[in-house]
Amino acid sequence: MADPLSTAGSVVGIISLGIQVVQSIYQYYSAAKDQHSDIARTLRKLEDLQSLFERLNTHLSDRKFRSSEAALLQNIESTIQHCEESIDELEQEARKFEKKPTDGARAAIKGVVRRLAYPFRESTLLKLHEDIDYLISQLSLALSLLQQQTIDLVQDEIENTNAILNLIRTSQVSSEIRTWLNAPDATFNFTEECSKKHPGTGAWFVNGPEFTRWLEGSNSFLWLKGFAGCGKTVLSSTVIQHTLRHRRSNPSIGLCFFFFSFNDESKQNASAMLRALILQLSDQLDYVPSALQRIHDLRKKHNIPPSTADLLQCFRQVLQLFQNFYVVLDALDESPRETSRFGLLETLKEIRDWSELGVHLLVTSRDEVDIREGIDIKDQATILMKHQGIDDDIASYVSQFLRQRLKRLNEHHSLIEKVLTEKAHGVFRWVECQFKALGTCPRSKQALDRRLQSLPPTLDETYKRMLENVPDKDYAKQMLTILCCASKPLTVQELINALAIEIGATSFLNPDRQLPDADSLLEICPGFTEVAIEPYTRLAVIRIAHFSVQEYLESDRILLPQGYASFSIHERCGNLLMASMCLTLLLESELQMFGRVETVEKYPFAEYAAKEWVNHWRKGIGICAALYDNHSHCNLEVSHDSLALRLQDQMLLLFRDKKGAMKNWYKLWDLDSHGAGEGDEMPPPLYYASLVGALFLVENLLEDLERQRHLQDSTCTCSHPWEERSGRCGEPIQAAIALGHRNVVEFFLDKGADPNIMVEQTGTTYGTPLMTASAHGQTEVIKLLLERGAEVNAVWCMTPLDRGRRHSDFTHGFPTALVAASYRNENEAIRLLLKHGAVDDVHSGCSILYRSALMAAGGEATSILLKAFDGAKVTTSPEMFELYMETAVKFGNIDAAQKYLDEWILCGRPGFSPGKSLKAASAGGHHSIVQQLLCSGAEMAGSARVRQISLLRDTIGPALQEASGHGHLEVVELLLEFGTDKGIPLCGIDLRYALQRAAAGGHEEIARLLLDIGADPNTLDGTQMPALYAVSLGGSKEIVQLLVDAGADIHGRFRGCVFESVLSAACNGGNMGVVEMLMARGASFLNRKAVAIKVRSGMEGFADDRWDLWDQIVSNPHEFEARNLLLLVKQGDFQKLEIWLKKENLDVSLDPLSSASIGGHMDIVQKFLGSLTVGNVKNRVPRLRTALSAAVVGKHIEVVKSILGFDSRIPLRELDLRRARYLALLVGNPIFAYLWPEMDYHEIVQVLAERLDGSFQDDDLELSQLFAQDDG
Repeated sequence: MADPLSTAGSVVGIISLGIQVVQSIYQYYSAAKDQHSDIARTLRKLEDLQSLFERLNTHLSDRKFRSSEAALLQNIESTIQHCEESIDELEQEARKFEKKPTDGARAAIKGVVRRLAYPFRESTLLKLHEDIDYLISQLSLALSLLQQQTIDLVQDEIENTNAILNLIRTSQVSSEIRTWLNAPDATFNFTEECSKKHPGTGAWFVNGPEFTRWLEGSNSFLWLKGFAGCGKTVLSSTVIQHTLRHRRSNPSIGLCFFFFSFNDESKQNASAMLRALILQLSDQLDYVPSALQRIHDLRKKHNIPPSTADLLQCFRQVLQLFQNFYVVLDALDESPRETSRFGLLETLKEIRDWSELGVHLLVTSRDEVDIREGIDIKDQATILMKHQGIDDDIASYVSQFLRQRLKRLNEHHSLIEKVLTEKAHGVFRWVECQFKALGTCPRSKQALDRRLQSLPPTLDETYKRMLENVPDKDYAKQMLTILCCASKPLTVQELINALAIEIGATSFLNPDRQLPDADSLLEICPGFTEVAIEPYTRLAVIRIAHFSVQEYLESDRILLPQGYASFSIHERCGNLLMASMCLTLLLESELQMFGRVETVEKYPFAEYAAKEWVNHWRKGIGICAALYDNHSHCNLEVSHDSLALRLQDQMLLLFRDKKGAMKNWYKLWDLDSHGAGEGDEMPPPLYYASLVGALFLVENLLEDLERQRHLQDSTCTCSHPWEERSGRCGEPIQAAIALGHRNVVEFFLDKGADPNIMVEQTGTTYGTPLMTASAHGQTEVIKLLLERGAEVNAVWCMTPLDRGRRHSDFTHGFPTALVAASYRNENEAIRLLLKHGAVDDVHSGCSILYRSALMAAGGEATSILLKAFDGAKVTTSPEMFELYMETAVKFGNIDAAQKYLDEWILCGRPGFSPGKSLKAASAGGHHSIVQQLLCSGAEMAGSARVRQISLLRDTIGPALQEASGHGHLEVVELLLEFGTDKGIPLCGIDLRYALQRAAAGGHEEIARLLLDIGADPNTLDGTQMPALYAVSLGGSKEIVQLLVDAGADIHGRFRGCVFESVLSAACNGGNMGVVEMLMARGASFLNRKAVAIKVRSGMEGFADDRWDLWDQIVSNPHEFEARNLLLLVKQGDFQKLEIWLKKENLDVSLDPLSSASIGGHMDIVQKFLGSLTVGNVKNRVPRLRTALSAAVVGKHIEVVKSILGFDSRIPLRELDLRRARYLALLVGNPIFAYLWPEMDYHEIVQVLAERLDGSFQDDDLELSQLFAQDDG
């Protein structure tokens, strides 16, 4: 790598000369400081100058400039070169100090005197000070340029990181949904990688053309591939930061990311990724996406976590809320190949197919065949992590480390940096491992050369040498196995407790193996592990330091002669070892002496052991099927085979409850409820054995039970153990079915279990075994049950136990297996059931919500059912047909709709109600389907035709409204033409509503058509929304003009909204053109309250104690009614008045000024403020005070300031300001935060508090007291 300062050799020479000259002058003056006290100032200046020269020299020698810093380097060189003349002058002065005489004795004496006096002359010192000051200023500038660039880079990194966290960690989504979604926190990985990153790392990529094309291209994709340790994850964090810069606070651009993690099972599959991405994007919106809310509401009722299909559909719908979105996924290869990776790659393939959404997707991983083939990556979308820029990043990383951590070798930094950068071959992790070896190197040049020459050539060789130097290999092997196989990062205390378990012929807890602290753990495997602080619990966790460590330990390479085979970790054997260690601790007799809290305190590993031993056992036997039931056929080494057999013995000891072990497990973790066991009563061991899915356990426990029953009573005729209800899943066989343990289910069936038994419906079991299997998508169990005689169309009936339960308990049950599978979107189960003859129908006799499969289905499940439905079957009911027809229309499936109509009509079936289908087709603009539905009656004969035409007569109007509201002109014309041809006149209200919908939607052509055929733009009373009101809320000026020209009443009112008048609606809509048009036509800006105030102002002798009725009286819409009500007050008939007011139940409305204020439309607010004159202060104050409160509630700080600024003309009372401030505090309360999450109410509160001179305290007045003081 070329020397980056080779073109600036003159600069290095200038600095070097400056250091020599300053040292020479300083030494001269320092020797005479005792004889000349006035040179102390000179010495201090020389010290400062010397320090600047040295600091600048260090910075320039350590700093490696990038190509992007060419301008910076040029500025620094220019600044230093300006110092050359002053340094030359100092050098000449120094030579004068040292000049020796060459003449005779007298001349020599005189020369010595002059030479000795010269340096201390005032003129000499003054000139010297000038040169020093100039040099100090120039060198300080050069140094500040260098340091500022570094500070700017660091500051940019910090600001970018904080900006990402602020964007992702906002709280738009409620805590309830967050808890249910259980999304892993990707920000922890992001901040961790940012903390490791040297400023400027990855600039070679983010400033390159490939990244630019990814940012700006449509539907772009990039795959960054490279071997473990080459810096892919750090580069991902750089990509995220620069993508945020590209976003530039644009809310229509979404950014989300996910880091897969080899040492955390919660971050390894597609479901985890989707949950994290959905939550991140949702938090970037101002509201909770309806897709997320819907999936939560549907699944929460059954306490069901979202399936991957659910999440993928939700993710797509959330993405549609953004114009652009960027997705960064790091370390796909850290998703386990055997369990999760295939599903992940299938999910990514589907996301990439969403070309219409324009997804920008960037992923990183090692170059592995299944990843390359799984997402069908093209060469142009691939970036290989071999680039000169990576070497530059490594050089910067090495330089920083040497300056900060290896100062003892300061004089050899350049050599170390050169060798490490060249030998790294782009692998950051290799460099990191070499620092430890260099840290113990003697400081001689010879020793350093030897150490550098002997560095291992590869990362594998590095790890081998590190393993050879491990002090205690027994501890190290057990510790590495635990950390590689653990399903989550273990705390320091958990690992200390786990290492105290001695593995041997008989495993046991050995207190003598207990280690004291985290430092002792790090000493076991130096360089292989690290301690970190878990972000939420703030506990210290210990983990494998880098993915490449685990990858090497589990690879075949470690088994080669050049490897270190004794440390090889087999995944299945490691998991069996973990399961055995967990059971060893659970079988400890001392555990039964303590409660749950005390047990976890004394044995920190116990909680992990209770939760995870089953998962470790399943992983161990899942990879090698021979281990499942017959360990003798396992092809492992004898030691591993004996471990598997010993684990089997441990499991039997646990389930036979030896020494209270089963109770120990239950109190720490109940596998049935996924929480700590509650109470003394727990399900029997056979039930838990069925949950675990261990056939040998089920067989042994069943033998034990049968032996006990035989000894107790040989004539016992009680139910079979597998049919006895016990846990949340019901019976043991249902537990095995729910979890998909086919061999256990088959065993129970062989023992005589009934495949059609009806059981109680719970949140886990659903009526019959087939329903349970279908709801959980257990296709292999479904096949088995169908083979054994399960009825595919069996309808669930209440059991005697069910009849005693509340009716509400059944509202979310399932009547058939097909409905159960459809609700859970178990698509393979749906296909399997349909293949075996499952038929969907509406089960009207069941008191449940989802009475058919189509009602319960969503996404792809809906498409499967629509395709399979046969409307020609004799058993199909009209209700079922209408449901399928409506759904096909809703999704725009023209072929399915035509197929259903053809089948229904050809079979000569009676007419069906086309109402919902016609409305849905009209709303969707499906012209051909609307035409088919309208013509369906004509194709029928006799009474069926008459009935169909009659049904259409009732549905044309609503369909016309839907087509008008959605802007489908052709459908509107078709419906109007059909009504004319068939003699089906549309009533006035249908046309009025259609006109209102078209106006509100901004569809001018449709509005014009409806007006031409006689649609009335005005309503009969104030209970219906006039078309002019609807368009004024946010429509176009052109449609307002069209309606006004057609005779629309500009004084029309709508009593169903807080913006009562047309003008108020326009003010809230914010269209100044519409407001001015209406006012030019004479629209009044008085609302109902203002009308009543006018009446009130002309009355005298009003009862002072009855002002509390005013707010209700003034909400009456008509002036003459207000007068009548006031007469009741004058007559003192308050009882009659209050009865009338309660009966009317009227709302208070807002005038135009307040409507504009709550909408935040400053131009309209200013217009109406100008209409408030000093001469009408008495009548204008109420409007100004209401506007202030409206602006506060509408979260518009500028409007608040504007109204307060206008207060000089119309002074507001202190009570008005107090009331407004109270409202600000109220809506700023955390309870209301979800309504206006983006608004910080502190500023509004502060503005109002300043107006009140800080006299108002938050708790001065209760809300009721505050508003009770209003005098009208």
